Amino acid sequence: MLPPLIRRSRRRAEPRRQERGFTMALVAVSLVAIIAMAALSIDIGTLYQAKAEAQRAADAAALTAARVISISGITGDPAIGNTDGSWADICGGATSPATLAAINVAQQNLISGVAVLSANVTVKYGSGSGGATTTDCTGAGANFGVNPVVTANVTSGKLPIFFARVFSLFGSNFSGTTVSASATAEVFNPS
Repeated sequence: MLPPLIRRSRRRAEPRRQERGFTMALVAVSLVAIIAMAALSIDIGTLYQAKAEAQRAADAAALTAARVISISGITGDPAIGNTDGSWADICGGATSPATLAAINVAQQNLISGVAVLSANVTVKYGSGSGGATTTDCTGAGANFGVNPVVTANVTSGKLPIFFARVFSLFGSNFSGTTVSASATAEVFNPS
């Protein structure tokens, strides 16, 4: 029989006292880092969710204003819409039916569990590829009767945070972050 290639010494190995507890410290530091990353990802996920909710509110508001304009029939005869005052009756400013309907629909949507304030919804009107630029469609020109465009902007502040306040990034339960979304709808002209 051949002797073994590697021989173990028969005496006991000296314990490594300098390395004792190193694993515990490594786990503690790693645990803090992992929890911080998880908390940050949850808070950022909440902000992305709020952005998606704001976009849904803006989409609904723009489509509603476009539908009110379409149902009113002011796009059927663009030559007289601006001169007889029928445009002002439908989309002539902040108290017009199209604007009020858009604001009401936007308020039915929740952003981070809070209803949208009417002050945070703006509705603008315009025509064609130029986009919506004014809050009153009476100054939009004759092209508005041919190719009306509605843009709704929704903003929301005071978004909730969950874990960032633990790390003292924000002093309260709400961040100073604001989400906003914009949606544009073109009104169908049956003529």
